[in-house]
Amino acid sequence: MVMADGPRHLQRGPVRVGFYDIEGTLGKGNFAVVKLGRHRITKTEVAIKIIDKSQLDAVNLEKIYREVQIMKLLDHPHIIKLY
Repeated sequence: MVMADGPRHLQRGPVRVGFYDIEGTLGKGNFAVVKLGRHRITKTEVAIKIIDKSQLDAVNLEKIYREVQIMKLLDHPHIIKLY
């Protein structure tokens, strides 16, 4: 018998990336999407940017490199530090 929600073995739990559960989409761009993540232990909310590398041409790849370089310069308690 199949219930209205579908078979139990086909239902999926939250998508996980490392220690984070992906809970929804915060925003979208030309070649990236930003998802809301929640740490499984601390319940801290974070933004996770996922870049679709298959959509990157030379110009957009340069934009990504520039963004990473700028992120490396930032020093703020609410922005992850890139090295």
